Amino acid sequence: MQFLQSTFDSVIAQHPIPPGGSTPPSRYNPHDAIYAAAGYLCESGARDGRDIYGAILTYNHADWYVSQVLNQAAQYKQAAANSGGDTRPSSQAQQAVNYAQGQLGLPYS
Repeated sequence: MQFLQSTFDSVIAQHPIPPGGSTPPSRYNPHDAIYAAAGYLCESGARDGRDIYGAILTYNHADWYVSQVLNQAAQYKQAAANSGGDTRPSSQAQQAVNYAQGQLGLPYS
């Protein structure tokens, strides 16, 4: 998720980010942004699946966006079901992830 700094600050004030991200927490750090997004969506009605549509709509006030997010989530759920619960990445995907992780911290050129 993308956050305005003010929204991110408000969310993490109510939902402290667990260790593993940036110090101080940063909206640009995936770890921090994911935990903040979870807190934000729960506050907005997604806790226990009560109003997932409404929670996403709170984040982005466009019905097409909410539909797109829910559609993508349904595709992920179907893919997991089709895999028989085996969600391990293919060897090619794991190789790509390993390569990408090896690039972390290197200067961009």
